[in-house]
Amino acid sequence: MEELDEAWKDASLNSWSAQRLALAVLDAHGGQTMSPQDVVGFVATRTKWHGLRDDSSKFRRKGCPIAVEDDGGWSIATGTGDALRAMRKAVRAGIETARRHASARPDPSVIAAQRKAAERRRAENARELAAMTRALLVGFPAKAPRAVALLDVGEHSVHTFVDGELDELRRRVAGYDIVGAEDVRSLLRALDVEADGMRLAELGHSDVRTTMRYAHHAPELTPGIFDRLSEPAGGTEGPVMAGGDLDEPTARGRSRKRRRGGSKGGSRGRAGASAGSPRARSLDESG
Repeated sequence: MEELDEAWKDASLNSWSAQRLALAVLDAHGGQTMSPQDVVGFVATRTKWHGLRDDSSKFRRKGCPIAVEDDGGWSIATGTGDALRAMRKAVRAGIETARRHASARPDPSVIAAQRKAAERRRAENARELAAMTRALLVGFPAKAPRAVALLDVGEHSVHTFVDGELDELRRRVAGYDIVGAEDVRSLLRALDVEADGMRLAELGHSDVRTTMRYAHHAPELTPGIFDRLSEPAGGTEGPVMAGGDLDEPTARGRSRKRRRGGSKGGSRGRAGASAGSPRARSLDESG
């Protein structure tokens, strides 16, 4: 019985026939008659990968090494010497395979020690990261930012810097340990921010959107900022209009919405919108 314990422990016995499995169990119990349920239960307690069922119909054919008694029990049939020898040989081969696999497996105590060491390293790394100040940047336009939203990860707060306020942004970014952004190195170069000694986190666009959502904020690139961006920066560059070709998806969506709002209702809507705008009133008054 000990041999079956070693050979069958969590082993795959799907290649073993039902006759050989039943014969092995009966032989391990000294050849005594056993109920089909007990035989199947013996196998099932050692492995779940087997095909033995308590169906006696497959053992009723002539020459089967398993005999079905009148009460339905199973026993070893007479004249099964060859089948017994083949079964015992298969059991010994299973023992050799189990021992070979056991020697190749690492010591469970070593695995447990390695797992604990990895957990300690993760905990230490988490504490180190938690102590670091982290910021996420979103610039607009992406290649030559004139407005930047800064998410302070620790405070869960968002601050926006536009044009002349970017100097303040540079001072604030220099105080963070970790800075993340989409194409973070290009953004910092465009903002003229020195990244030496700073940990950088390269994020995809979906990462930026998800982080902003988890912070319960959205980048404060509102239509009011677009109005401010429509004024030339320092009088040297042309205006960056809110309705122009914008690289930033959020800005593009809002600018389209504003265009749609201005044209709603056809010519009457356009006339009404123009009449209601401060620019339109100033032009009328000047006329």
